[in-house]
Amino acid sequence: DDEIDLKELFFALWAGKIWIAICTVIFAFGAVLYALSLDPKYEAKSVFELKSSSRASGLASQFGGIAALAGISMGSSGDGAILDRLAGRDFVVRLAGDVGLAEDPYFAPVASDGGFSVRAAIKELLMGGDEAASEQNDPIDQIHEAYIANVSVQSTKNGSYEVIVTHEDPDRAAVIAN
Repeated sequence: DDEIDLKELFFALWAGKIWIAICTVIFAFGAVLYALSLDPKYEAKSVFELKSSSRASGLASQFGGIAALAGISMGSSGDGAILDRLAGRDFVVRLAGDVGLAEDPYFAPVASDGGFSVRAAIKELLMGGDEAASEQNDPIDQIHEAYIANVSVQSTKNGSYEVIVTHEDPDRAAVIAN
């Protein structure tokens, strides 16, 4: 019997209407609680166009092939080099000094007060007490990791660069993006 009887299907669903209603209410309530427990995050976008001097690009195009044959790098101004610089540690250190990323709790989380943490307890159990206690994270490493997680730099179709910063404060996101 390859036919589906919609009347039987409706009656089967109607017989379980209480369970369907209970599950719907529970999951709707859980979704509302989850949505209310999340911290808001805002994005700020900035688009930058880099100007290059025509003389330098002319020289690079004229002598770049000869220099490459000789094993000399003429310096790349391609997308990869710029994007790598913007994700590099040196740039993040300079940016941290300029816009105060070290004082921003979103980019430099405050050290724990020594209270109990399940994650810390598991790490201590797996790594041993001495090694876990002696391990200290460099604040610049924490800032760099947060920067990589919350700042995106992409090349656009017209050769510009788009910087997208995610932050819990929209004004702070705009300052960092600009």
